[in-house]
Amino acid sequence: MRFVLLLAVLVFALPVAAVAQEPLNVAPIPEGSLTRDQLQRVADDIRRLEANPLAPDVREARARLITWVVESPDVHVTLCGAVLEPLMDTETEGNGYLTVQHALSMAAYAITHEGTPDRVEANVAGLRGMLGTYAALREAWGERAVHPFLEELATTDDLAAYVRPRLVNCD
Repeated sequence: MRFVLLLAVLVFALPVAAVAQEPLNVAPIPEGSLTRDQLQRVADDIRRLEANPLAPDVREARARLITWVVESPDVHVTLCGAVLEPLMDTETEGNGYLTVQHALSMAAYAITHEGTPDRVEANVAGLRGMLGTYAALREAWGERAVHPFLEELATTDDLAAYVRPRLVNCD
């Protein structure tokens, strides 16, 4: 529950840079269980957010998506702080964006892989989404977005090898 509250604070407290991007136009997500088509639209919205983390309507989009993930009966995301610990141990601009995107990208993975997704693969998908957002932030913000942990992670060939031992701390 504390992590959910932290995510909510991060969603609403993040600055939005004045970078010319198209709005995301994330539609309100219906309550309750969703159809496969509706779930696919949510996953598509998450992917668009991943690629456009500085869109003019990003706060509203993030809020809608993370609220849906927390309340959804269809998708269950279990976050492991040990996976993101190196990110959270430093204060770098964009950490909040990246933490939220990790959770959202895990949800998109769960949507596109019906059933109970493999924990390692779900976290790898979360990291890939987070790294995509990191690349977009680096492009927009330059050096002020640089994070040594993410620079190293971006060059890792086997993200599963990074994730697997950290999940042991989350059982």
